[in-house]
Amino acid sequence: MGMVDNKDRKIIEELVKDSRQTTSHLSKKLKKEGVQIVALEKNRTSHPLNSLKLKSKVAIILGNEVEGVSDALLKQSDLVGHIP
Repeated sequence: MGMVDNKDRKIIEELVKDSRQTTSHLSKKLKKEGVQIVALEKNRTSHPLNSLKLKSKVAIILGNEVEGVSDALLKQSDLVGHIP
């Protein structure tokens, strides 16, 4: 885990406080804070994870093996990548 500055720590603590928030809500909140949202999903539009241009602040959304990441979250994501 990389270094976390005080501003980032406060953002993380605020997000963890309310575990009832949906992933969609948290994704929108993180984007407002300048965090790049990357969905990890193998589909026809995804790119190999090692080819993505990632920012310094990234949140990765993982779906489950059967259903994957929801369409709504894929639309909210800045990038969609897969493990090659």
